[in-house]
Amino acid sequence: MKRDFYTTDVFTSTPFAGNPLAVVGDAGDLSDASMATLAREFNLSETVFLCPPKSEDALASLRIFTVQRELPFAGHPTVGAALLIAELADMEPTAGQPVDFALDLEVGRTLIRIERASDGGLSATFTAPRLPVWQAPAPEAAALASLLGLDVEQLDMEQAGLYSAGTPFFVVGLKDRAALGACRFDATMAERLQVMDLYAVAPDPSGNTDRLHTRMFAPLMGIAEDPATGSAAACVPAFLARREPQRSGWRSLELCQGEDMGRPSSIQLGFEQRGAEVSKVTIGGQARRISQGQVLVPAGTAQP
Repeated sequence: MKRDFYTTDVFTSTPFAGNPLAVVGDAGDLSDASMATLAREFNLSETVFLCPPKSEDALASLRIFTVQRELPFAGHPTVGAALLIAELADMEPTAGQPVDFALDLEVGRTLIRIERASDGGLSATFTAPRLPVWQAPAPEAAALASLLGLDVEQLDMEQAGLYSAGTPFFVVGLKDRAALGACRFDATMAERLQVMDLYAVAPDPSGNTDRLHTRMFAPLMGIAEDPATGSAAACVPAFLARREPQRSGWRSLELCQGEDMGRPSSIQLGFEQRGAEVSKVTIGGQARRISQGQVLVPAGTAQP
């Protein structure tokens, strides 16, 4: 038994940059064990399985697996799968006329907008199905500095903590871009501190307040470092709103990730803020299809 698959680089318009993603089609009859096996075989940060929709107006349901576990929500699989679905369905948005549809994720129904980007390619933007919330304080500064291989003076601990928009991340500010590049994540200490996923955020060296630079480390999930992480980006609005509660209104940011891995990525983040509260979050970006073919499904792992 075989299934069609595709690989695509997400949060980039350039091939072989961004975050690689595998997408397996017609996966509704595959068991959890089969999906987990195939995700390990592709050995990418995430693999998406396209299944029949759960809600009446959705085009598909997405099951998202890392090499170690299933995720209820992740950003680059949502953007990559949405753009692939649009491409395979010959959706043709034009300037000022986007195409809208819904996808079902384990975390909930997710609205997608496909638009024509300025370079002629397609971009996908989704509304986060859950709003980001603060969940717990971060470990103390000395422990975090040791975890990241930095000096305490290189950290900006204001509102550092555990945030979640469906998948939890410790979000930690750094003083500058140089500190971000100097991070050397200690997986052994991460296990001792029970820091499963950490998103480090630094200001742009030019002083552009509409751009941030980020890195994501998750070795306990089997991801030493991720080139682009939409689910972590979705946590940033709550982090920023707690730091700047005097702001109100819509804010648009570019999150630059993957630069220190040689896979530069651009995540377009939008959010509505009213004081310290966030009422809406959108994540967007482009993708480029890299390969397609058929993959053998492990014997005896399909659902009856």
